[in-house]
Amino acid sequence: SRERPPPPRSRGPATRTQRITAFVRRIHAAFASIRPAGFGLRNDPHRASDAEVWDTFYKAVERALAPSSEFSEFATAADVPVRDDGSMFVSISSFRDEVCPDTLENLFATADEPLNIFVGLVQQNCDQAQHDAYGCKTAVMPEDMKVHEMDADLECLETYCARPGALVQACDGSNVRVLKFNESETFGPVFGRYLGSLLWSGESYYMQVDAHTTFAKGWDAALKEDYALAPSKKPIFSHYPPGGPQKPSLPANGIKHPWELDLGPCMCDAEFAEYGIIRVG
Repeated sequence: SRERPPPPRSRGPATRTQRITAFVRRIHAAFASIRPAGFGLRNDPHRASDAEVWDTFYKAVERALAPSSEFSEFATAADVPVRDDGSMFVSISSFRDEVCPDTLENLFATADEPLNIFVGLVQQNCDQAQHDAYGCKTAVMPEDMKVHEMDADLECLETYCARPGALVQACDGSNVRVLKFNESETFGPVFGRYLGSLLWSGESYYMQVDAHTTFAKGWDAALKEDYALAPSKKPIFSHYPPGGPQKPSLPANGIKHPWELDLGPCMCDAEFAEYGIIRVG
């Protein structure tokens, strides 16, 4: 009798967000060899050195992004055509940020074209599972300089979507793409923003903001207008936003926020530094 052909090999996670999550978990697996028995204990004498941690991370990422790796697609931007419809991608990397839902609300409510705004959200929280197993901690609090127990962190998108007036398309998966990681899985703010960049899907414009950002009314139209006036085919705007309230708020009765009347600092110089990194300022 004829032999049956072998079953097809699994291609792994199907969606892009699932593949990105698997990619991060692959990097974490590399740390098993240097993780001490007392992992997680403060001042553990068997903890790996800073140099060992960096070397392990660097080599793990290098292997994961190698041409022969199943995750090689993440070495570059998504291989999709750039849209010509004025759409805007906004990357938000949130590390346990309690005002992240306010940022989402503010972003969509103040945009002239909210349906043309697409968010890539990287949420890094002390989630309910960790809270139930180990508990969640605050940072060192300024009032007593101590760390305290606290509830699990807010789910950014879910909290926003539970509010009246939340944009339907933001909550049904159309305009917000989300990656979720536990706080123990994070590799710092730069890597979090890199993961956010992997959620770009061909939008015309790319923007990156913090998870505690307040937006001016019509911010999307204003940025596009400035972009068109810039003396370059592909200009990059980068600056430190002017100071404002920690909790994003909507302007009342059409009155502008006080910070909208101030000029934020601009960084006009840029150069390529080590490893091809662009340094601005």
